[in-house]
Amino acid sequence: MKKFGFTLTEVIISLGVIGVIVATTIPAVMTNYQNRLNVTALHKVYNDIDSSITKYMTDQRVEDLRETPIRANLALFAGGYFEISTNCEKNMYSTSGCFAQTYGKLDGTEINKASSQCDFVFTTKSGYAVCLNAGNSASEVLKIEVDVNGLQKPNILGRDYFDDIKVNNDGKLYSNSGYFHNILDANWKMNY
Repeated sequence: MKKFGFTLTEVIISLGVIGVIVATTIPAVMTNYQNRLNVTALHKVYNDIDSSITKYMTDQRVEDLRETPIRANLALFAGGYFEISTNCEKNMYSTSGCFAQTYGKLDGTEINKASSQCDFVFTTKSGYAVCLNAGNSASEVLKIEVDVNGLQKPNILGRDYFDDIKVNNDGKLYSNSGYFHNILDANWKMNY
């Protein structure tokens, strides 16, 4: 009479192989999940900013954002079109906590934001931090930096912090280069 089954050694080896496979795939799955969360949060911030600018242009009865006083008073714009939780005025990093003091880069280096300033800095009730600056050219009306989850980790440029968002005279958000540009080009995916 033949017995069918597995020996204890075979079972232990199989469990060891399964353990190695799980141990190597879980970090990749968790990173992918976190990246999706950050892109979803960035998309929400994008929609909030886009909606605020559209409402502002409608209220001002203009089709060209340059015809408004938005560059001269970003605090007035933000206060009227965002649900501000914390007003950090011009300081990105302050004791009231809008942005983290330092941000990592994907290459492992750091960006120190302790003395960085913007025309107006605030956090929203949704938890994201915004730095608004008047644009530098005729077609760039605003330059925006955002941290999609405020002071929460990971505080890494290209993951939860984006410094390359611009608004043109038509009120459209865009980017010529950088991580925000890459995400837009990849149809709201973080492929880098």
